[in-house]
Amino acid sequence: MSLFRTDDDKSEKLTTTMVEAKTMSSTALSGADSRGVVMAEGDKLERNISIRHMIFMALGGSIGAGLFVGSGAALSSGGPLSLVVNFAIVGLGVTCTMGCLGELAASYPVAGAFYEYSRRMISEPWGFAMGWNFVFNWLIVFPFELTVIAAQMKYWIPDLQPAYIITPILVILTGTSFLGSKWFGEIEHAFGIGKAIAITVFIFTAIFIITGAVPSDPRKGTGSRFWHDPGAVKNGLSGFLMVFRVAGMSYGGTELLGMTAAECKNPQKALPLATKVVFARIFFFYIVSLLLLGFVVPSDDPRLASVGHGAKYSPFTLAAQLANIPHLPSFFNALIVVAIVSMANTSIFAASRAFQALCEKGMGPRWGATVKWGVPVYAFLVTFVFGLIAFVKLALGCALI
Repeated sequence: MSLFRTDDDKSEKLTTTMVEAKTMSSTALSGADSRGVVMAEGDKLERNISIRHMIFMALGGSIGAGLFVGSGAALSSGGPLSLVVNFAIVGLGVTCTMGCLGELAASYPVAGAFYEYSRRMISEPWGFAMGWNFVFNWLIVFPFELTVIAAQMKYWIPDLQPAYIITPILVILTGTSFLGSKWFGEIEHAFGIGKAIAITVFIFTAIFIITGAVPSDPRKGTGSRFWHDPGAVKNGLSGFLMVFRVAGMSYGGTELLGMTAAECKNPQKALPLATKVVFARIFFFYIVSLLLLGFVVPSDDPRLASVGHGAKYSPFTLAAQLANIPHLPSFFNALIVVAIVSMANTSIFAASRAFQALCEKGMGPRWGATVKWGVPVYAFLVTFVFGLIAFVKLALGCALI
C-alpha cells in the first residue's frame, strides 16, 4: 500500500507542477499585454530596453576582463590549443543554454529570469539558492572589475594611485544606474560598439602579424611557430583544467539577456533574435580572436603569467607590443578599459535587478524590493557598498588581482 501511495503522491506532485507551469500566465502572472506577452505581477520596473539595445547587449555582453586580461593567464597555463578547445566547449554549452533561456524569457518575461523559472517549476529552495548565488556572483564581480580598471590605467601612468580611478568610476556608474534601464541600454550600446571595434582591429592586426605584413615586427611573420615552440599544450591535464576555469568565468554575463526581459519593450521579438546573435559573438569574438592570439603571442612569455600586474601584460596589448606597432598598444588598452567599464556597469545592473526580484518574492529583506522612479534604489545602494571592496586592494596598489 505504501508503494501505491508513493506513486500516487509522485503523480499528484508531477501533475501539480505541470499545471502550475502551464498556467503561469493566468495564476502566477497577471494577464498579458497588447502583444500577448505575459507580464509579472507587481512588476514596477519600466520597459525601456529596445531591440537595438538587446542586439548590442548580446553582441558585447560578458566581454570584459575575462577575455581581454584573463586569457593571458589561460594561454600561459594551458597553451594555445587548450585555450581554443576550452573556450569552444564552454561556448557551445552557453549557446545551447541561451537558446533555451531565450525561449523561456520571450514567453515569460518576469523579473528574476532563470532562477524565477526554477522557483516556480522546480522548487522554492532551488530558486532561492540559484538566485542568491547569482546575486553574490555579481556583487563580487563589481569590485573585481573596478580593480582591473585601476590596474589597466597603470599602463599610461605607472605611479597612479588606484583610488583616483576607482572613486570616480564607482560614483559615476552608480549614479547613471539611477537613470533607468533605457540609459543602461544606451550606454551598453555604445560600449558594445567599442568592444566590437577592439576585437575586429585585433583580428586584422593578428592576421598581418602572422603573415609578416607588419614592417616593424622583427620576427617577420610568426606563422605557426608558437604552436611548435613552446608547443600547443602546456602542463597537461592541470593546464587544461586551469583554462577551463578561465573560460567559464569569461562567458559570465551572457545570461543577462534573460534578466533584461522584464524591462524589454518587445521580448517576444527581441529575445529570440538576441540569442542568435550570441552564437555569432562566441564564434567571432571569442574563438577566432583566441585562435589568432595563440599564433602571435608565445605561451611562455613571462608577462602572461603576471597578467594581474598591469594592463601592459594583457595578451591583446602584448601582441601589438611584440610586433613593435606604434600607438596600437595604447589603442588596444583604451578599448580594453572601455570593455571592463562596461562589465562593471553590467555588474551593477545584474546584481541590483536580481536582488530586487528575490526580495519581491519574499526571499530577501522587504526593503530590497522597493522600486522608485522605475529603478530598484535600495538594491543599487547594496551594490554600491560591495563596490567599496575594491578599495581593499589599495594596500597592494592593485599589484595583484
